[in-house]
Amino acid sequence: MFVERDVPLRERKQAKTKVNLAKDFLKSLTKQRYEDISIKSICEKAEVSEGTFYNYFPQKADLFNYIISLYYKRNIWETDRKESREDPVKWTEAYFYNIVNMVIDLGDLSNEIFANMIRERSKPKKINISVLEFLYMFPDVKGEWTFDEIPQEGSREDCLDEITEKIVSKKICKKDIKSQDMAAYLKSMLGGISFLRILYEDENINDIVKKQLSIFWDGIKNENH
Repeated sequence: MFVERDVPLRERKQAKTKVNLAKDFLKSLTKQRYEDISIKSICEKAEVSEGTFYNYFPQKADLFNYIISLYYKRNIWETDRKESREDPVKWTEAYFYNIVNMVIDLGDLSNEIFANMIRERSKPKKINISVLEFLYMFPDVKGEWTFDEIPQEGSREDCLDEITEKIVSKKICKKDIKSQDMAAYLKSMLGGISFLRILYEDENINDIVKKQLSIFWDGIKNENH
């Protein structure tokens, strides 16, 4: 089992610094637009030097991508604990419902996050996130998970690429449907969830996403499967 005190003090301090920068940046986003938030102001709130900031994040967009990766990795890991990837249909559905809950929990912040991903053309990166960083960002999950099971690498893009390949290998879809085309469709659905929150009440988003997934499965499924 993972024990925090077994991690060297330096690593603990580094993890806390990165997560504090992330949390302070998120707080700033509730009051200011992304482009109006300076690195200097982030560092002042987190009580670290700008040099320390640049050690971890070469530019502001890297901190932004780090935050997004933290939230998406939580959703991926939560989904893995609920459903096996060997059942890609159930896994995909559970993953999307977790994303809906994330968007609702983040509220208006989710709109700001997705809008800035588009403005910054922030392509998802593979970011290594330590168990400590995860624990410090999401202290509410302490004691609920076996932290040794948490993967260190990958991105929110990788999981959908992997799951659609699994759909093809298990012959769940029609022969002429390619995994990359399915992945592109699902990724576009993900991006639209935040927009749905603007158009509809929070309680309706799950129903809408459920219908979208139903249409997706009906369109790709192999009738002989």
